[in-house]
Amino acid sequence: MAPLLAVACAGYIMPRPSFYWPDMAQSKITGKGVFVVSKNVSSKVVEVGAELSPPAKKQVLLGKGIRQLLADVGNTVFEKSEIYDGIRPQTGKSKGLRCLLRLEEADCRMRTLQSSEGAPVIQCAVSIKVVFEDYAVGRIGSRVIELSGLSSIARAGNDKKLDSEIKKAVGESLNDLGRKLAAEIVNAYGARM
Repeated sequence: MAPLLAVACAGYIMPRPSFYWPDMAQSKITGKGVFVVSKNVSSKVVEVGAELSPPAKKQVLLGKGIRQLLADVGNTVFEKSEIYDGIRPQTGKSKGLRCLLRLEEADCRMRTLQSSEGAPVIQCAVSIKVVFEDYAVGRIGSRVIELSGLSSIARAGNDKKLDSEIKKAVGESLNDLGRKLAAEIVNAYGARM
């Protein structure tokens, strides 16, 4: 049975974001940031490629990529961070809680464009909807944040390289999304960029 599972999973593309913000290494936000990824997002698989030229059908493990990105963002901007799948922790029992971010929606869109030189380019957008709950001393509030991470990469035109191109495009979009989400968190606490 194990070999069949390996074959079945072989068709999936796992994006691997590599978000890091070196400027935050010495100025992390005090306290703890908690990320909660809804079950429908953490297990989300999206089919991309229908709008590529030529069309394709590729399965991307978007939820796993986003979960890794949130872990990277949390470790980058907070002194401490935790991530949960689906179950929201009891905030009253979470010592040092600074903010809680609930990821409720995520999606990925991809298409082929022509560059100014006429070469094919894959354009990718990964979007998320996050509820940001602030637990800083003296204030408790929440707001919805909607962000998109974008990328454009050259298309080789070789179908054998399409999987690696999609993986790269989604990964770069996730990194762009990570920069934007980290900036939103940092700006919420008045820290310098």
